[in-house]
Amino acid sequence: MKIKISLFISLFFSICLNAQESSLWRMIFEDEFSASTFDTRYWSYCTRANPDWAKYLTSSSETVNTADGLLKVKLIKNTNTGTDNVPYLSGGIQSRKKFNFTYGKVEVRAKFSNGQGSWPAIWMMPEDGSAGWPACGEIDIMEHVNSEDRIYQTIHSDFVNTQGNRNPSPTQTTSIDKNAFNVYGVEWHPDRLDFTLNGNVTFSYPRINTTKTGQWPFDKPFYIILNMAGGGSWTGAINEAALPFEMQVDWVKVYERNPEGPYIIPAWKSAKTQNDPYWANTFVQQITTSGAQNDINFQAQKRHESYYYQHPDTLLVTEGSNLDFNLKAFSLGNYTESKVLQDLRYTCNYVFADFDGDKRFEMSLPRIGKVPPSNGVGGNMDVMNITRSVGIPYNKDKNGRIRIVYDNAWNERYSPEIYVYEGVVYDFPIRITAQNTGIKDKIVQPTVKRVGDVLISDYIEGNFKVEVFNPIGQQLINKRFTDSSLNEQLPKGLMIIRITDSSGRNFRYKM
Repeated sequence: MKIKISLFISLFFSICLNAQESSLWRMIFEDEFSASTFDTRYWSYCTRANPDWAKYLTSSSETVNTADGLLKVKLIKNTNTGTDNVPYLSGGIQSRKKFNFTYGKVEVRAKFSNGQGSWPAIWMMPEDGSAGWPACGEIDIMEHVNSEDRIYQTIHSDFVNTQGNRNPSPTQTTSIDKNAFNVYGVEWHPDRLDFTLNGNVTFSYPRINTTKTGQWPFDKPFYIILNMAGGGSWTGAINEAALPFEMQVDWVKVYERNPEGPYIIPAWKSAKTQNDPYWANTFVQQITTSGAQNDINFQAQKRHESYYYQHPDTLLVTEGSNLDFNLKAFSLGNYTESKVLQDLRYTCNYVFADFDGDKRFEMSLPRIGKVPPSNGVGGNMDVMNITRSVGIPYNKDKNGRIRIVYDNAWNERYSPEIYVYEGVVYDFPIRITAQNTGIKDKIVQPTVKRVGDVLISDYIEGNFKVEVFNPIGQQLINKRFTDSSLNEQLPKGLMIIRITDSSGRNFRYKM
């Protein structure tokens, strides 16, 4: 059996990856099912239960086996109903309690037989399912039913299944060659799930700001399930003449984001090309900064080669300071001022920041510009001349990036990485340096730890404020503490913590 599982600190990830993966992703798990059976260090049989997908499961080599470098999970006719009185037997394996992860990329190369009643699936469930289904969350990387020429990729949650919210859409169908091997996948980010087929994104499910509960249960460890089911309310009755049903899995690969890799640059999305005369002549004419050690006065007479621009110099910023960006006026190009101003009714400004160089933007400022009314009357002219202020944390000797995005207001941008719809993107590399106090005393960042879902610190001088944000910038906790100890219950999942001490100094943590 060829199976690899790597620690986060491993120096050998890139050996296993192709050129593209080695830059953006690094592998943490791979199974090619090349031994005589599946590896019980990482997989267990799925066990029988009441739901349609699980009602025929059995722990047997008749329904789960490996051969010719393939995992084969099957649904077969039960020929011994005296011992087990179900009409069919089905197989599946899961990595529960053996291998799980939070955020990353999963790819599974598989093919399956087709027939009335068949239901192969590649999916993920949380290790902690105590909230119950659907509140705990479910990620369906691939489901196929009967003889259809398409697959289903879906999420389940309390927000969707109990409350009935369908915006954003929780599911997508995509056409496939059902007789061929395909690579089914999902890229799982703190702010979205990008489902893929053969390396191409089929649809994205975003984490959104909403007052409704249960929209994003996808911030905790999940495990992988590979199974072949059949029958039930979705597929209908099983055609026994088509048995056995079989899904063959060539390999399973799991990756994490590579902090040594590149930033994700938003793609351009529009019916027009980015070099259309209108968009080629629409850009920010001046960007100046205040607060850096090497402030810039960036001016442009025309847009650069594309909608995306990375400033060539690194801004040197001091920990604990504020960095202000002033952005002045879009170019009018070959259009009248009234035409450009009219178009800017549909434009919003967003600012994101990565302060620790892990290629994830942990800070986002509230957008400027509102979604225009349905009749298109009114405007967001405040985006023509604006100043945005970014607080620099105490995080010296770190490289990072500040990203400024102008995007279509209808796009409801929730991430610095998703496509821009007829917009522009400006990236400014930063380097955080030590605060110049004028004396040799060193500012020491308070030691803060997360133990389970509790945030603790033994001592923080003076009274202090604790703010907790989720990865899309929504504030969840804002409390002031008057003594020196900290013991605060946190929401589950990755959180951004900002602590402001009695001197007004800000310290940021990601945990």
